[in-house]
Amino acid sequence: MESKSKRSNSELKSFWTTHISKWEVSGLTQAEYCRINNLKKTRFTYWKIKLQKENLPLSVVEISQASIKQVFGINKNSSITLHSKSGFHLDIPDNFSSAALKQILLVLKEV
Repeated sequence: MESKSKRSNSELKSFWTTHISKWEVSGLTQAEYCRINNLKKTRFTYWKIKLQKENLPLSVVEISQASIKQVFGINKNSSITLHSKSGFHLDIPDNFSSAALKQILLVLKEV
């Protein structure tokens, strides 16, 4: 059975990695391997799962601006959208003239 003395995480990882590798090629069930090697089955299972999770492959996924805009409901052709209580919508593109916007807002203020 594993020693009762304190071991570092790297020592524990090495200990269990070795036992799990030996078990995988042994042809024994997990319970049989643990019994023969005087290991606690619960600790064996814990480390088997922990090490499997650590060895999962990681990958980078590229997300386009169009996807982000679609997910968040952003109109791809405008940077500002105005909504009135009456249901009127005004989409203002990034390159829209500030002078024209002032005129539109003045007109809307009077409506």
